[in-house]
Amino acid sequence: MTAVSGFDHTKPNIDPTWPELRLGDAESFGPTFPIDTLPAVLGDAVRAVSGEIPIDFLAMPMIGTAAGAFQGVCIVSGQSHREHLSLFVTVAGDSGERKSQAHALVTGPIEAAERELRAQQRDHVERSRFERAEAERSLTGLLRRLEEERLAGRDTAQTEQLILTVQQRIPAELVEPQLLIGDTTTEAAARVLSRQRSRLVLTADECGNVFGHLDGTLHGQGQVNADAFLSGYDGRTLRIERVGQNRGAQTTRIEAPDATLTLILLPQRDLLRRLVGNPVLRARGFVPRLCAVNPRRAGPFLLPVSGQPQVAAADRPAVRRYAELMERMYCDGWQLTQPQQRAERAIVLGQPGLALWREFYNAQQHRRDEEMRDWLDKAPGRVLRIAAALHIVAWYDASLRGDGPWAEPVGEETVKAAIRIGEYLEAHARALMGRLEAEPLAYAPSVAAWLQGQHAKGRRQVSLRDVCRRGPKAVRDRDMAFQVMRLLEERGAVREVKGRQNPSEVWEVRPGLEAGQQSY
Repeated sequence: MTAVSGFDHTKPNIDPTWPELRLGDAESFGPTFPIDTLPAVLGDAVRAVSGEIPIDFLAMPMIGTAAGAFQGVCIVSGQSHREHLSLFVTVAGDSGERKSQAHALVTGPIEAAERELRAQQRDHVERSRFERAEAERSLTGLLRRLEEERLAGRDTAQTEQLILTVQQRIPAELVEPQLLIGDTTTEAAARVLSRQRSRLVLTADECGNVFGHLDGTLHGQGQVNADAFLSGYDGRTLRIERVGQNRGAQTTRIEAPDATLTLILLPQRDLLRRLVGNPVLRARGFVPRLCAVNPRRAGPFLLPVSGQPQVAAADRPAVRRYAELMERMYCDGWQLTQPQQRAERAIVLGQPGLALWREFYNAQQHRRDEEMRDWLDKAPGRVLRIAAALHIVAWYDASLRGDGPWAEPVGEETVKAAIRIGEYLEAHARALMGRLEAEPLAYAPSVAAWLQGQHAKGRRQVSLRDVCRRGPKAVRDRDMAFQVMRLLEERGAVREVKGRQNPSEVWEVRPGLEAGQQSY
């Protein structure tokens, strides 16, 4: 549990009338990722940088990256149970915990594969654009001629036949390959999906846009907007139809058949708590689909004071091996989604692995845990997807012969590893969801740190209005802000300033409050 250190009574000039500061425990965390469950190429890369980047910021995002390479290419089958490979991975962390470094290391190979594919396809794309422009110019000329013939009363049959021929010969528009998209809106992600063979990885280390559009807080209407994400997880056809609000505005239609979308997100902790705690997103099934991780806060990260200069994380042999393997997987996966390569491919569990998975499935069905029922119902499918991702990585790392990873069944040890990862994710889900009943306690450290900053700027008092307008984003809601301030008052971090109102909704900030200094 997290203990937040508070007021230092050894400091001089402290008002003795302040009560003892007792912020207490602030948050629940899940266990550290079981690194021995990873295929060698992933495990070695994680270990190579584990002294500088927390393991939990790397492990599940790497698994998500592997799944994204072959989403839309194949499915994984547990006999009658079939799952697509898409994963929704979210790992919470705050500024200074090396989220950006982890994000760059994990997703850098996707960007490299995208650059390579664009270089390969550049000539084809440019030729397609030229041929399409020429055909459209011819069509425009023929349509003009048709109008002139009609006005002159001449026979238009020949021109109409030519127009039909040209329309049939207009080549399909080729676009540059795009494998991933950053922090964006749901509609923008849907547009890219519709142009990119219905496959996309959405990845970001700052998730304000995507989370704000998901729970409706960004556009101010408070309406959940999760349809595109749910379709992308389940491999369903994505359809969006939106009518503009202005008079005469056109209707926007977006369609992506058999869409597959993987999320690799490293949001701020408050953002993830807000998302997981959204009752509509949970009822719609978005929250139960998450591989949500809330690791212990990381740091400090100390540099060596002497010795040889350290090799940059991306240049270490194990990390380069990971990057090269992922780049190859993404290039191969993209090639297999071309129209002439599309086929029904299934990764299947071998008999020992299938028996293990069946046992796990039945165990989830018999558990009497109504608070986690929705999450537990998704657990067997999540384990299948993780097992497939681990299997694909191991197959590529071993350079096995055959048509692809689907040529070999998933082994028993891989399924065991996937189940252990599933148990790790359940522990984190319980830590997050169990914590939701005590939200004011969870937000107390961030509000206390903000109060410390206000005091340092010379502001000795803050009002509820100040907290809602200028405080941490998670407590902009008036009721939640009031609950947090009352909690901090009970624990000695602030005290109410008596006024005409009762309560006054104005508090004095404790001198010397050091909520930013935390021990773990």
